[in-house]
Amino acid sequence: MIPFVEDLKMFKVTDMPDMFSTCQEFLDLGGGDYEEHAILLCNYFKHIDNLQNPGVYESYVVFGEAMPMGDTVYVMRKNLKPIQVPGQ
Repeated sequence: MIPFVEDLKMFKVTDMPDMFSTCQEFLDLGGGDYEEHAILLCNYFKHIDNLQNPGVYESYVVFGEAMPMGDTVYVMRKNLKPIQVPGQ
């Protein structure tokens, strides 16, 4: 529901380095790029996990590179208490 807008297009500056907004700045601006969306999603997961399942999950923002897109940002979640299969 929050529009994707690259930093360069949002601020109309051509030689600006990549910047990261805080979650509040991202929401106030009403748009952002990959990093802002991933950071907001990760923080959302962390908040919900702390309320409902404290100590069960960890969430991370992972910077990577994909083909053909190039630089990418992912949200990775780790279950700290894996499901035990009976008989193993």
